[in-house]
Amino acid sequence: MSDVMTESEIFALCVKMQHLGYAVICFTPEELRGADPGHVQDRLVELGWDVIDTLATEPREGEF
Repeated sequence: MSDVMTESEIFALCVKMQHLGYAVICFTPEELRGADPGHVQDRLVELGWDVIDTLATEPREGEF
């Protein structure tokens, strides 16, 4: 049994995660066009926190 997922399986997993309430972004290697996936991911996490802070309707844990 292979632990490698097909592209369609990966996207199906992303959709399932979205239905569970996760924010999911998935770029294919072709969409990354040679950009380092780790660097892209790190930057998107940083930007994501800013967006969450802007759009959040609930305080951060521990904030009142």
